[in-house]
Amino acid sequence: MSKVEYREFSLDKIIDFTKSITNGSEFTKTLINKNKGSIPVYGASNDENEVSYGYVKDNLIVKTKNNSKPKKIKYFENCLTWNIDGSVAIFYRKGRFSLSEKVIPLIPYDNMIDKIDLYYLKYVIINSKEYSDFGFSNKAGKNKLKKIKVMFPVDKDGDFDINEQINISKKYRKVEEYKYKLINKKNEIERVNIKFEKNYKFIDVKITDLFKPSPGQGKFTKSYCLKNKGEYPVYSGSTNDIFAYINEYVFDGDYLSWVKDGLAGYLMHNKGKFSITNHRGILLPVTDLSNIDFDYIIYVLEPIFRNHIKGRLAQGEKNEYTTLSKEMINDIKETIPIPIDDNGDYDLHAQQEISKKIKSISNLKSEVIRKLGELIDTNVYFYDN
Repeated sequence: MSKVEYREFSLDKIIDFTKSITNGSEFTKTLINKNKGSIPVYGASNDENEVSYGYVKDNLIVKTKNNSKPKKIKYFENCLTWNIDGSVAIFYRKGRFSLSEKVIPLIPYDNMIDKIDLYYLKYVIINSKEYSDFGFSNKAGKNKLKKIKVMFPVDKDGDFDINEQINISKKYRKVEEYKYKLINKKNEIERVNIKFEKNYKFIDVKITDLFKPSPGQGKFTKSYCLKNKGEYPVYSGSTNDIFAYINEYVFDGDYLSWVKDGLAGYLMHNKGKFSITNHRGILLPVTDLSNIDFDYIIYVLEPIFRNHIKGRLAQGEKNEYTTLSKEMINDIKETIPIPIDDNGDYDLHAQQEISKKIKSISNLKSEVIRKLGELIDTNVYFYDN
């Protein structure tokens, strides 16, 4: 079997960027809802199948704000689309569709249409070095897209080998199918709630019967922390990391704190001397909690907190920005089950026994999710890269 030859091309030699013009800011969800139809409108989502802007009528013409010449809404067919803002993603979308202002079409030059397999082009762009560098801090505008280098198989005459592109893209599509199955399995495992045995006596307790939610302090900014470096940790919106170390502290003891802004609702067990920023809140005890295991409380309370967050959600928590304020916590009606002994008192031993078992299972669950994530994120190459 002869070795396949490859040539490198910049994307501007393949894609006609003069046609990479999308709809303007006037093409809003409100406008689409007023002109509903059957044509899907895609926004800058990282989910290929999410029609985030709804469905609009075909051949729509709208009036502009300054009452100048009416504007035709742009429609596209069977082409690649690229998110120029928001999550970085490229998709091959078939059929007739329209796009928000945050997404542009990538349409080959007329003389390239029969030489290019769009599935192949999608995969080589995704596997390019430039693609992996794009993100919210390095947005992928057209000028940057033009410079992306891609490899194409060529025949003995140096022309694009469309058959070899199709063969390679079929392999990529098969890998993509497997990855979708892994993503679904990972999401399924993430949604599994760990149940504990019911051979305990429980009492249902309101959150506010145990804790008073209180926000952190806005003064603990990066600049403040840099000016007041010390040994005491400051916690912010991260679910795990320490924000800074300073020369003062607000709290001293065992506390539960929650992420107020960011990946909102996640809980942390804080011990010793520390402070928190205004992106985190603290649960102040309102009663004696000497017979309460905080690790147990995290397992029963965190799912409730996460069910009450508001804001921008995203698949796999990437790019999520949600909030859970003290007022929202005070409005929560759900109760949490706490084991009690024969005297009706909180059973600390039972809580610790349950939390230990749950922690062990949770660690196994996290390890499975981590390994699935590694498989999903693995890049596979079926061409000379």
